[in-house]
Amino acid sequence: MANGRAAALDETEPLARAPWLAIAELTGTAGQSRIVSAAALTEQDVRFLAAKNITTGEQVRLDARGGVHAFMVETLGAITLSETPLPKPSAEAITVAQLNMVRDRGIACLPWTEELRGVQARVLFLHDRDARWPNITDATLTATLERWLTPYLAGKPRFDDFDSKEFCYSLMALLPDARELDTRAPAYFSTPAGTSHTIDYTAQGGPSVACRVQALYGLDTHPCVGDVPLALVLLSPAHRPLQTTKDLPAFWRGSWSAIKSEMRGRYPRHLWPDDPAQAIPTTRTKARL
Repeated sequence: MANGRAAALDETEPLARAPWLAIAELTGTAGQSRIVSAAALTEQDVRFLAAKNITTGEQVRLDARGGVHAFMVETLGAITLSETPLPKPSAEAITVAQLNMVRDRGIACLPWTEELRGVQARVLFLHDRDARWPNITDATLTATLERWLTPYLAGKPRFDDFDSKEFCYSLMALLPDARELDTRAPAYFSTPAGTSHTIDYTAQGGPSVACRVQALYGLDTHPCVGDVPLALVLLSPAHRPLQTTKDLPAFWRGSWSAIKSEMRGRYPRHLWPDDPAQAIPTTRTKARL
């Protein structure tokens, strides 16, 4: 119906074959309305009787690959009266269709990469501590598409032309200072041994990083992100978790003794010093030193 609701008529009724109906009476609920009384109409009748309510406008739809299909559409409320293909839709209509597609498919249809999800998590970590940093959850990004995404979609005839590089630009434009992000919420943690490891800002309990314990030898203070202790997932030479700590000096003084004894038996070619806080960090075995 023109109001967007649906109504049914038994297929054995004579009026069931009429292309248009003027409905006088319905019964049942909104989801299961049945037509009780109606009169048959022709399209000519409809156009005459409802002429003031018929609108014409450009409509753009995107296919599964982001291709553009444009039409000039006549509508009577929720009813489409006619569609005429358009060879060249306006840039504004294309952008509106692209934004609607993102809403329909969900924000995940944008060209996210693992790195961009990491940026999102880092910004949200700062947002929880400083109101200057934006709330860029998936829900908030979806609710504000016109504000931040429109400038980067404008002029692109295909949605696939919007790649991860431009998506990165659009996210970075939301930040108060992109350089400050790397300072206050770095993407990586560098060990004393010179290895670099991605910090997981989505981990339960705060930022977390996993690295082999030998790479942390010589570290006598616990690393932090701002004032938040970094959860260190300490790994064996086989990259199996040994322990997670937010107080490395206490770990060296406490649990290390038992872990060291066990690891010496399993991995005799690796270094297991009695005082790791004063030892030289390494990524090598004894044979390669």
